[in-house]
Parts: sequence; C-alpha cells; structure tokens
Amino acid sequence: MDNLQNDRAVMGDNNPPLIEPELLGQCKAKVSEFSAKATEWLELGEIQNGEQSGLLVDFITGALQVTKRIDEARVSAKRPYDDRAKAVQAAFAPMLDEIDRCVTRLKPMQAAWLRIEQARLDAGREEKRRAAEELRQQAEAAELMAKANNSIGGEIEAERLTKEADDMQKAADREVKAQAKSASGAGRTMSMRKIKVAKINNQNAVYMFFRDRIEVADILQRLANGAVRAGQVVPGTMVDEVESAA
Repeated sequence: MDNLQNDRAVMGDNNPPLIEPELLGQCKAKVSEFSAKATEWLELGEIQNGEQSGLLVDFITGALQVTKRIDEARVSAKRPYDDRAKAVQAAFAPMLDEIDRCVTRLKPMQAAWLRIEQARLDAGREEKRRAAEELRQQAEAAELMAKANNSIGGEIEAERLTKEADDMQKAADREVKAQAKSASGAGRTMSMRKIKVAKINNQNAVYMFFRDRIEVADILQRLANGAVRAGQVVPGTMVDEVESAA
C-alpha cells in the first residue's frame, strides 16, 4: 500500500504555478508593448498638433483598458487563494476569539488575588519596619547603659542590635512585588503592572501639541477634501480645483 504510485503524476503536480504561465506571459508582453510605446511618446517631448493629441488619447485609452484587463486577470487569479484564506480565517477565528475571551475573563481573578497578596506583603514590610524601630530603640538603650556602666560587652551588644535593626530596616524598605508563579514551572510568572494611558479632557490642547506631526496633517487633509467635495465649507481652507487628465 505504501508503494502505490500514480502513473499519471507529472513533475509539478504537487506544486503547480500560482498563475497560469501563458496568461502571465500575455500580460507581460502587453505591458512591455505599451511601455515601449510610452517611451516613444515621452521622447517626443510635447504634443505638436491635433493629430498627435488624438493618437495620445487613443494610446492612454488603450493603456487604461489594458490596465483593467490585467487587473481583472489578477483578481481572477487570486480569487481561489482569497477564498481559501477566508475559509482558513473562518475556521480559526472563532477558536482564537474563544481563547482570548477565556483569558480576558480570567485575568481579573488573577489581578484580584495579586492585589490581596500585595496587601499581605505590604503589611509584612510594615511589620518589619515596626520591629526594626523597636530593635533600634533597644540598641540605643543598651548603648546608653553600656556607656553608663563602662561595659565593653554592653557596647558590643548595642552595636549588634543596631546592625540587626539596620538590616531589618533595609529588608522592610526593599520593595516586594506580588507574583503569581506557574504551578508546573511551564508558565510565565504573572504580576501587576501599571501602564500609562492618556485621557483627553481638552481636545484643542492635544491638537496644539501634535499639530506639527505629519500624521495630523494627512488626517486633516483627507477630512477637508471629503468635506469640500460634499459641498461643506471648512474653516481655515480655500477650495481649489486641480486639473488632471482623465
């Protein structure tokens, strides 16, 4: 069974060309033909009489017709792939959406636990601060007593207590972030993080900040063009008519 062969199979059956070679060749030949003719027109430099003008009209019309036919061939050639791409998207999109929704719904639960855990850790740091302060007070009292009694041993003990209080204070000052670690070790550690977002409360002020950005100019130009073509009057603009051969 494993050695069965298809006697009709020929080279290329498993990887056919994306576009029919004959069709692609015809399109390329037609484009080359018009491109060469366009070069001749460009070398002419300028239209010298009405006959040439008429011929150029025919040439441009023919070129646009070729463009239309080539684009139709392009659309036809890629349609099967578009259909297949849509089918693939339709098959996978619902699954991706469902998983995404699962994560979106579950993340707040993890965030709530992390907030509780962070509160516990913060409370522990506060407790260490209080203990460090109490130990520091004991160290100060021990130092005073050692000096009063000229006790070398008491001075050493006071220094020990002071160092212990300092270490405890450093531990309390060290920020500890709540983390949710993977139970199996295969998942990534999760923690709370803060991201900055802008809440616009003065649109004009925001515009003034970004007004020199090229993206803003492009957006405004598109909006203004659409408005004047719809017959609207846009403050700060003047309507101009640009001539173009069509």
